[in-house]
Amino acid sequence: QDDGSGSETKCDDALLYATSTDSSNQLYGEDVGPGFDCAGKSSDFKYYVNYYASLGCCDGPSACVDDYSGICEDPNDFDGDHHAFESSPCSSVILTSVSVDTTSPLYGENLAAGFDCSDKSIDFKNYINQYANYGCCSTGASNCALDFSGICVDPTDYNPTSAAFQDSTTCDNAIMGSVFYDPESALYEVE
Repeated sequence: QDDGSGSETKCDDALLYATSTDSSNQLYGEDVGPGFDCAGKSSDFKYYVNYYASLGCCDGPSACVDDYSGICEDPNDFDGDHHAFESSPCSSVILTSVSVDTTSPLYGENLAAGFDCSDKSIDFKNYINQYANYGCCSTGASNCALDFSGICVDPTDYNPTSAAFQDSTTCDNAIMGSVFYDPESALYEVE
């Protein structure tokens, strides 16, 4: 739709180029007009459709969005259009982790509402928590929240959201950083 900024022309031009001119584009040769269906399309194809939709070509969700709402404590909080990762929306980044990147702990997983991560690895849970913390869940609340309360004598005293550091880093994020990303930390890779 044209909002007066010329976005309709930009989207039309970009999609015309992708579907009819650029033979290296995943959308090349596809009819993405009314009635278009993503069923059976490759992950790369879905990624590009989601990407164009996220640029403002759709006023609503992409026709190729899979259900990843299960990453959020409340599936209704999932925001697949949120741009938490440079220029790509959450739905496209998660799609890559689930369907494209074979080294991802999420590869091959169904992250629809109701999935259970209780038996998943700490690496899997970290991925889910990062997506939630970076805005893919509007409240930041993950379905796979890690529990670091054991650092306190009384675990009920633990305050995960306390901004305990000068840069406003929360306790949970600081501990996750030590566990996952700081090989010099005594907590590195401790489950």
